[in-house]
Amino acid sequence: MGELWKVLYYLTGGIYIPNEIKDSSVKILHISDTPSMIYNDLIGLVKIVKPHILIHTGDIVDDVKLELLPQHVQKYKARANYFLKALSHHVQDRMIIALGNHDHREVLHPIPHMEVYEEGKVLELYGMKIGLAHRCERLPETCDFYMYGHCKTCIGDESYLNGIHHINIIKVENREVIKLFYPSGTDDYRLRRSKMGI
Repeated sequence: MGELWKVLYYLTGGIYIPNEIKDSSVKILHISDTPSMIYNDLIGLVKIVKPHILIHTGDIVDDVKLELLPQHVQKYKARANYFLKALSHHVQDRMIIALGNHDHREVLHPIPHMEVYEEGKVLELYGMKIGLAHRCERLPETCDFYMYGHCKTCIGDESYLNGIHHINIIKVENREVIKLFYPSGTDDYRLRRSKMGI
């Protein structure tokens, strides 16, 4: 029955949140390449899950392609700072950002407990070494988990978590990884393809 709910939530543009991640256990939540059109869904998810750590592996406003259109920096600034501030209210301990190719560190407002890193960072979190990068080819070596985004490249090893494919949640007590679908249409928003209706 849970699989049916996942599909129904996905088709209606929502995020299915299983009961097993609504508890008070220590969790790390990983997202990447987030278009502003899904911000409310992600804020709602974080509000319910209340992760201890939130990791974003780059392209905070993925519908504003700063690397290609740097003149849109003010649009990026407004959207990124709104999103990060809204998320910060529901993250229990730390927010960690690994910058992507469409991010601009200089316009991000400082937020308590938010850390911003370049690609290739290794963090020690709850006894686990976690490697962070936006692009998978820039990940560090010898970690317990690797978090990245940027493209659909999948590495078969389960320790590699691509934040484009899924929202990843690690339950720290047993290192179980729970993968959630992004809302329907997320890839279209990332690629700046708008939905057409009648």
